[in-house]
Amino acid sequence: MANMWAVMIFSIFILGQPCHAKLQNSVNPQPDSFYLFFDYEQDYAQPEWVLKNQLDGFLAKLEKVKKRQRSDIGFLRTVFHKTHRKFLRSYDPSATLPETFATGTYGCLSGTAIYALILRHFGYDYEILEPPSHVYLSVLLQDQKVLIESTLPLDGFISDQKKIKSITQQYEVDSRKHTSIVAISGVSRSMNDFVYGKKIDLKQLSGLQYYNMSIYDIAEDHLEEAMLNAQRSLEMYPSNRTEQLMEIVSNKILQSKTLSKDQKAGILNNYIRQVKI
Repeated sequence: MANMWAVMIFSIFILGQPCHAKLQNSVNPQPDSFYLFFDYEQDYAQPEWVLKNQLDGFLAKLEKVKKRQRSDIGFLRTVFHKTHRKFLRSYDPSATLPETFATGTYGCLSGTAIYALILRHFGYDYEILEPPSHVYLSVLLQDQKVLIESTLPLDGFISDQKKIKSITQQYEVDSRKHTSIVAISGVSRSMNDFVYGKKIDLKQLSGLQYYNMSIYDIAEDHLEEAMLNAQRSLEMYPSNRTEQLMEIVSNKILQSKTLSKDQKAGILNNYIRQVKI
């Protein structure tokens, strides 16, 4: 039964791929939202402070660009293309934010996170939107709205209001289809936390990253990592689907033939402590 649930979740909800981090139960102590996407106990290809310096240096250059721009729309269009050239070089839907900064591979989650960090730095009124199996950005200017689709390097900056209306209507249709598929597949409705037009923040977006890391860990039978990532996801973005994911991991741990009794007990005790919080 647990295997069936894992397959269903993997096919419906996956947005990313793990770094197989040994994540801790405590929230990252660093106040900067950048660090929400990093496990501070993990050794990355490049230290996180090096990657943060890359972003800070890029922001400093954009500040000079902003002084030369006469309009927000012109500046944001420049930001979109410069960000793609700097950080978003090779599409990979499984990429996490640390991988994107280190290697240039990116998916909708990590690409959206980078744009959100930039928009936040410059004080723009933006929203992270979570339709089924996707995330993207809406920027609210004084007299118009702009969409930023990080996975479209050429056409992902959308300022035409008719096109924006058409895209958002299509997302609404896709959301209804997704709900129908969930119902037909037999997955509990409580698993379907995706709602058209749902707005999330950077902390919740990081929770999606850890959720997806856990899914990939399950697929690769890295059950301890799967539980740790699921726990971190629940801290960042509490949801029914993550609670049920933790139950699935627990069942797979109990059925595991490779983990010792002590290993199983340790992992499941962490789970019990987490759900009691």
